[in-house]
Amino acid sequence: MPLAKFFPRLRRDPRPRSPEGARSAESGISGHAMNVAPGFRFAARSFRATGSSAACTLVALLCLAGAAPSAFAGSPSLTGHWELDEDRSDDPRKALKGLRLMRETKFEDKPESRGVGTDSHYYQQRELLEKKRVEGEVADVGPIQRVLDATRLDIEDGGTSATLRYEDGWSRSLSPTESGPVYSAKGAEYKEDALGLELSYRRDGSLYIETMLRPRGRMLEQFEVDASGRVLTVKTTIENPDWIIDARIRRVFTLDGGQ
Repeated sequence: MPLAKFFPRLRRDPRPRSPEGARSAESGISGHAMNVAPGFRFAARSFRATGSSAACTLVALLCLAGAAPSAFAGSPSLTGHWELDEDRSDDPRKALKGLRLMRETKFEDKPESRGVGTDSHYYQQRELLEKKRVEGEVADVGPIQRVLDATRLDIEDGGTSATLRYEDGWSRSLSPTESGPVYSAKGAEYKEDALGLELSYRRDGSLYIETMLRPRGRMLEQFEVDASGRVLTVKTTIENPDWIIDARIRRVFTLDGGQ
């Protein structure tokens, strides 16, 4: 937008101005700009002390151009080589144990033994054994196991783009949006990768990756760096309609000591 709309005195005026009038206009521009960005008041006063009012006005105008914060100013960078801290991290296999829902056989669906009626005790014992087996079984999550088992992460965070590299050489390229996810009717915001359909975004200083899994289910990952910038926490939630509850896994990584 033209500066003349903000500062009417900048519009061309054919009438000649006296030095006093020029100084008055300069003063008005400086004052308005410094009200918009008070952080430059000290610099403006310093220029005035040296008698350079034109420079003062230029500083104030430059302040207006740079007053708006960058799009990802509130999101700390995830860039670095990150190593897993096993003592502070969940074991993914323990977190995935006993999640599968076992559907019990209805009584009327059980076969009957000839001449002795329904052998209910036999089928109760069989179901009990099956329940114990399911409780100790680790859920098969397919290709996302490589994400859950990661012990090293190399991240290049460019704000509007990010690349995650895992120890087996596999990588994920992201284009996160700011201030939460952006959904459309056609689902064009999702990008297909080896895990399914992926959507990434930033919110409240964290990076989120939402993945619609194959053949079904959903995984949500949250990447968050602490105030020191040297501890990365990855919180993963996996939903599956065949599970009794969602799987929740917390993994903690620390920045490589050489960085």
